[in-house]
Amino acid sequence: MSTNSASTKTSEWSSPGYFAGCGVFGILAVTCALCLRSEPMEANQKVRIKAGLIRHVAISKDGKTAFAGDSDRVIQVWDVARRSLIRTISDSSKNHKTVPCYAFCDAGRFALVGNANGFPGRNPSTRLDPETLVLWDLAKGRRLRAFETNGEPILNVALSPDGKWALSTGVCKKIIPKDGDLPPTVLKSVRLWDTSNGRLVRTLVPELSGTLPVSFSANGKLCAVGVRPKKAGDVVNGWHLMFWETGSGQPKGALEAIEDNDVECIAFSGNGQCVAAASEYTCRVWDLETRNLKWCEFRDTRKNIMREPWRIKSLAFSPNSKVLAAAGPETDYVFKVPHETALGGIVFLNSSTGKKISSFDATKNWVRSIAFTPDGLSLLGATADGLRLWDAVSGKTRFTFIK
Repeated sequence: MSTNSASTKTSEWSSPGYFAGCGVFGILAVTCALCLRSEPMEANQKVRIKAGLIRHVAISKDGKTAFAGDSDRVIQVWDVARRSLIRTISDSSKNHKTVPCYAFCDAGRFALVGNANGFPGRNPSTRLDPETLVLWDLAKGRRLRAFETNGEPILNVALSPDGKWALSTGVCKKIIPKDGDLPPTVLKSVRLWDTSNGRLVRTLVPELSGTLPVSFSANGKLCAVGVRPKKAGDVVNGWHLMFWETGSGQPKGALEAIEDNDVECIAFSGNGQCVAAASEYTCRVWDLETRNLKWCEFRDTRKNIMREPWRIKSLAFSPNSKVLAAAGPETDYVFKVPHETALGGIVFLNSSTGKKISSFDATKNWVRSIAFTPDGLSLLGATADGLRLWDAVSGKTRFTFIK
C-alpha cells in the first residue's frame, strides 16, 4: 500500500478537485455506488467459474455490466450489481490454439476479437484460420462478421466508443535473417475498418516493427498508434504517437518521444483534452490541443511512482479525466522473474501534474488490463488469478471472479 494514510487518500479521492464536473457521470456515479453497496456480501467475495486467463476488461457506460475476454477465446458478460455471470460467448466451432486480443465499445454492444493465428511460433502443419478478426454482438451472443484479413495474425485491436470503427495491428511480413541464430524480423501493419460493412478504410501504418498499440479518442473522431518510424531504411531510436481522423483515415500529426522501448499502451481522457502513452518504464501525458508534453515519468525516476522493478501494461483515465491509473507487473527483464512470482501493482496519478495520489499491490500476479467504473471509485482489472474489482481509494478487493 501507499505510505499515505487511508484518511488522506479518501479526502483526495472524494474532494471536488477529483470528482466535481463529471457531467453525465454524476447520475451514473450515484447509481453505480448504490448498486455496489446495496448487495449483502463479505469482503473479497469470490465467484468461481471455469475460464481461461483474463486478457482484457471493460465496463459499460452505465456501470451495470462488466466484460472480460479470456485466453480460451471466451467473452464473459457480468452483472456488476448482482455479481453474477449473465452469459459467456465463444467461437466453439473453431480450434484456436493462440492467445486472442479483445476490444469492447463503451455501450457494451459489440466486442472485437483478434486471433494471433499461431504467431510467433507457428506449426507449418497447422491449418491456419483465415478469420483472424471477428465482430460479435454481445446482446444476442452471435457473430456479426469477420473482416477480410487474409489470415493475417492480429496482435492488437481497438473499437471506437460507438462501435462504428475498428483498428487492428497484424503481422504482414516475416524476414528470416541469413544468420540462423538471429530471430526473424516481424513487420506489422495497422488497419482501420468500418464495422458496419467490414470494409477496409485505410492501412494507416504499413510494414513497421514494434508493438504498435492502438486506441480511439473518447468521441471516436481520432485514432492513435504508437510506432517506431523508419529513417533511411532503419528504425530510429525512439517512438512516435501518430494520429489519424477516424472517418477518413487522414493523418493528424504526431507526438515524439526519444526512448529505446516500444509503446505498450495508449489512453485518451474522457474530456478529449489529454492523451497518455506508456512504454515499459515511462509514462507520458500530452495536451491534445497544444500537443505539448504535460509531464513524464522516466525510468530512472519511476521509484517516485512505485518501487522497482515495474512495467506499465495498461492505462485508464477516471471518468472526469483528473486521475490516471497505470497498472502492470512488478517483474524485471534483467533478472527474468517468472510470472508466477511477480506482483501486480496499480498507481493513481494526477493527470495534470503527474503527482502520485496513491498506489497498492493489486495481486500476487500481474495486471493486464484496467477500467474505471463510472463513479471513478472502483477499478475493474484483469489479473492472472481472475477478474477483480478494487476499491480505488483503499486498494481493497471488493470481489473476485476466478476460475
